[in-house]
Amino acid sequence: MMTYEEVRGNKDINTYIVKADQYLKSLGFTEHSFSHVTRVAETADYILRELDYSPRERELAKIAGYMHDIGNIVNRVDHAQSGAVMSFRILDRLGVDPEDIADIIAAIGNHDEGTGAPVSAIAAALILLISIQIKPKNNNMSPKLLVNNEDKRFAPFMDATGAHAGALLGDVRHDPYQSGGLGTPAHERVESGMIHKANKGVLYIDEIGTMTMKTQQELLSAMQEKKYAITGQSENSSGAMVRSQAVPCDFVLVASGNLQVLEGMHIAMRSRIRGYGYEVFMKDSMEDTQENRKKLVRFVAQEVKNDGRIPHFAPDALDEIILEAKRRSGKQDALTLKLRDLGGLVRSSGDVAIEKGADLVTAEHVIEAKKFSRTLEQQIADRSIKQRKEYSMVHPEGGRVGLVNGLAVIGDRSGIVSPIAAEAAPAAVEAPATEAPKAEEPKAESAE
Repeated sequence: MMTYEEVRGNKDINTYIVKADQYLKSLGFTEHSFSHVTRVAETADYILRELDYSPRERELAKIAGYMHDIGNIVNRVDHAQSGAVMSFRILDRLGVDPEDIADIIAAIGNHDEGTGAPVSAIAAALILLISIQIKPKNNNMSPKLLVNNEDKRFAPFMDATGAHAGALLGDVRHDPYQSGGLGTPAHERVESGMIHKANKGVLYIDEIGTMTMKTQQELLSAMQEKKYAITGQSENSSGAMVRSQAVPCDFVLVASGNLQVLEGMHIAMRSRIRGYGYEVFMKDSMEDTQENRKKLVRFVAQEVKNDGRIPHFAPDALDEIILEAKRRSGKQDALTLKLRDLGGLVRSSGDVAIEKGADLVTAEHVIEAKKFSRTLEQQIADRSIKQRKEYSMVHPEGGRVGLVNGLAVIGDRSGIVSPIAAEAAPAAVEAPATEAPKAEEPKAESAE
């Protein structure tokens, strides 16, 4: 007969328990790992021992209690039945007696108080344990430390970019066992948010305008009150019924975003920032000086090092990168500061050099890479230009009266030569005034 200690030492069973606990945590459930299954196993043994059941039935109850939740690795719904099927396969492969397997999987398959039935003493013990939840002997509760900055020498800095409401504002974990002594106390399920961890420090949020209006309103309240009570963020969770006392969250907010993102910001949030802080419009270009050119060269070297795959740049390639930085700035005697786009050109140039088997990136590689590093809008514009050229009316040679070749710019990086015609329309000419007919003078009659 297989013993409980042999099951506890089985690597496959322990792996399933760990994985099932991880999946349940991602759904917001409380701990279902070894402490939980061990407590269930030992409590089931206690029930049957107090009721004078045989050592064999107590040992099978402990095995069933230890393996009862592995079905959560498949799905929380019908996890009892899934766990029974998985347990049958494991125990059968381990050579356990069929009669023992039948008792174990019957208890596991019926341990859910909503769908199970007390088909045996072992199943009844599991159902009793999970449904009414035997209270522990020690009911003492200790407070939970939410944020501990004891060992930190510097003020905290929290990057909350992309954080959902629960991670930003704090949350209360869901507990499927909402009643009974084995249910996790509410204060133990409270999780602090990044606004609380950033207390007396800095909270950084990039693309702040992408946050929902409700989250921005809650963040605004936290900034104004300098404290924020933690509650469950999901309406379908048992944590929604829990609300803690106000937790300190006195932080300095540093937020960033593009101009398009600012349209999604809450009006009161922007008003608060303007009233108590600063709005800074960052530069997108710098002066074309020798020092700034050296900084661009250093930037190219950093991109090559960070990539770790592309070769270094030759001097003529660096000159081409600097020339491209001037062109992308869109201003005279300036270099662009949109380094993310420029870094894409650096990596594309390196890819071209690798494809051609070159040891260094040259200017030819950079020029060729410009074709591959075009934006989607630029590719659309270039395709439109190519189609328009088929019907071009531009005359590259000779001369025509009233017609010159001009440059039509599409977007910020594409253009086409288009004819500009000058036409002169005749001005309105006033009609000559009509002269009135002169009256004939009477002819003098000749005297006879």
